[in-house]
Amino acid sequence: MSDAGPRRDAARGARRPGPPGVAAPGTRVATGPPPAGDRPGREGRAVPARVLAVVLALVAALLLMGVVDLVTLLGWVDQRYVWEVPLEASWGALFTFFLAGAYLRLAVLPGAPWPALAQLAVAALALGVGAGAGADVRLLALAAGVAGSGLALWHLLGRPPLPARRAGPAHRPSLLVAALGVPLWLPYAVTAFERSRARVTGSVTQGVEHWPVQGAVGVALVVAALVLALRQDLRALLRVTVGLSALWVGMAELSHPDRAGATGDARWGVAVTLWALLVALVALPGRAAPLPERPTAPGPVPRRPDREAGPG
Repeated sequence: MSDAGPRRDAARGARRPGPPGVAAPGTRVATGPPPAGDRPGREGRAVPARVLAVVLALVAALLLMGVVDLVTLLGWVDQRYVWEVPLEASWGALFTFFLAGAYLRLAVLPGAPWPALAQLAVAALALGVGAGAGADVRLLALAAGVAGSGLALWHLLGRPPLPARRAGPAHRPSLLVAALGVPLWLPYAVTAFERSRARVTGSVTQGVEHWPVQGAVGVALVVAALVLALRQDLRALLRVTVGLSALWVGMAELSHPDRAGATGDARWGVAVTLWALLVALVALPGRAAPLPERPTAPGPVPRRPDREAGPG
């Protein structure tokens, strides 16, 4: 009998296990973020990727004269020289909007790299086409550099997989706009490639002639417009890039129709300017459709309480 009291006290002090998934009373539950040592190494991998992306953006915008050639349209250059503004504008669009824009986007949002990586892939493909169609092997070095930079950034970010394409049809209005761009940009590209093969003197930046690059811009705009129509997750960045690039080329055509690189047709300049606005407005990113809720097993139907009998 002398041991009964302590045993009852021990049993009274012991906690019974609660229902599964419910912490016992008095138990501390961790609600904050995991310790720094337990987090994945994404943040550590993002730092060198961001640094490299910023360096590459500066190379494309400044060393390769993307911004300088772009602002010839605005007249922010030495006016003692005659600038071939349509040729300069196409070069500036590729190296500023397509390349520097993609690098900067990746530096700001390394956690969602695929819009920028896809844009780099489009630019590398277009430069490769320009090297072949324009018979200028110098573009192969540019295409290889762009492709290699994209692969390096992808590797530094831990080789993230391409997100699966959502089920459903392509964005039909954007597909229609992309189709309207084909007769606008393919003749533009073909003419530039013909002049490149004929070795017509245009403008040279860092030892590279502008004619095959202008043709590559036409190819890049057609391909990018098609990609943004097919992939909703890539649309936000590509619509800005395609819209700005087409607008810049169209304004250069309208303001300097007599310079090298221009088609000489004001109607074409108006058409590509309107097409740029269509791309930017029609391809506005919409809301993602909510996922259907998972059906749950039906539970017991609650019984209706009996009414108390009233006075008869």
